[in-house]
Amino acid sequence: MIIIKVCSKNDILITFDGSPGIVKRGLEGAFSSGIRKVVFLRKNELSENFIYFVLQTDIVKNKINEFSIGVTIKHASKSIPHIKIPLPPLPEQQRIAYILSSIDEQIEAMENKKKAIKELFNSLLKNLMTAKIRVNHLNLKDETVN
Repeated sequence: MIIIKVCSKNDILITFDGSPGIVKRGLEGAFSSGIRKVVFLRKNELSENFIYFVLQTDIVKNKINEFSIGVTIKHASKSIPHIKIPLPPLPEQQRIAYILSSIDEQIEAMENKKKAIKELFNSLLKNLMTAKIRVNHLNLKDETVN
């Protein structure tokens, strides 16, 4: 019998084989045996967003690495029972997750701006180097180019 593990975009996934400790969300489809889906049994006591951020902390990653075995391909499923997550009251979890989500959104916006500026720079550079854009008519300061 073949069991196919499937995730939806809202699921939190964490790797335990290969590169243990990578946490992702927003993926959809089948996933391998080296990846675990976080299942919430007590949803009224836990903020899924809070757990998503906690799983990315150095404390959790260090615990996963502590119980990893293997040289070329690491296996860390034995670390699962050793991962302890501090659980503040639900409203505090939600506040922490909100703040971290806001910071993530700002980082993503800045990365998108950086990417757009880099693309503009590369496009401009290409057009300058292929003479599609001429600069000999520009009135530059008294700076000389050597």
